[in-house]
Amino acid sequence: MEKVRNCPVIVVPAKAKHNLPKEIVFPTGYKTPFKRRELNYLVEISKTCNAPVRILYVSKADELNNKQLENKKLLEAILQDLTYSFHRLSHIEIPVAINCFVESRDSDMVAFINRKHTFFRSMLTQPLVKDIAYRSTVPILVMHDLRN
Repeated sequence: MEKVRNCPVIVVPAKAKHNLPKEIVFPTGYKTPFKRRELNYLVEISKTCNAPVRILYVSKADELNNKQLENKKLLEAILQDLTYSFHRLSHIEIPVAINCFVESRDSDMVAFINRKHTFFRSMLTQPLVKDIAYRSTVPILVMHDLRN
């Protein structure tokens, strides 16, 4: 997942249900601006499957800073034609938060943007994220930062 950079990757675990997604979880830290083209696959899957996108922010801080608020507004503009909602979990490790959120909502897919030195890469270095990738029961859509 980490090394393929020229196309999106969908990882379908052996345990995954073979259904179209009814709900997609999109974890983000709002740390870098979103580009419409890097989210095209998420938007298309959501539209095609009529699957709402649940944006999950896992925080250690109580408030978003100005840069994060601007990036959140960019995301809202990109997703404006979809059904989506914002969710926040605080004071919990990111991989645990994602797993708990997906499980509690019975979500069908997790979508990430793979950016160098940011959210997804930092997650890959943690053992619990390997559990997300290797023991997940839902497909994982890995999109790529097209700035590289």
